[in-house]
Amino acid sequence: MEVGNRTVVPRYFIGGGEDDGTLAFSLVYSKGRDLVAVIEASNPAVVYALHDFSTGETWPGSDRGSQAGIKLIDRLRGDSLNYNLVLSDDVPGNVPRKLG
Repeated sequence: MEVGNRTVVPRYFIGGGEDDGTLAFSLVYSKGRDLVAVIEASNPAVVYALHDFSTGETWPGSDRGSQAGIKLIDRLRGDSLNYNLVLSDDVPGNVPRKLG
């Protein structure tokens, strides 16, 4: 993720199925817009990435599987009033892949 010319979140992992050119990603924001999640339009409950601009915390990252993702998604569930959000790691059959 880049803000201006500065990389805020380096590319790390993304999970999901094969892209046949139809994937459409969008963002879900917390009320204060400091916590952002990346979702895919065909399954908007599944969160593929989270970043908290106020703390610098990112999920997924090198600490994949830690409590960071759980903490961030719990906060986003309450702030966005979307209680159905789940981490992509928790979707059966989802295989994370390293990018680039």
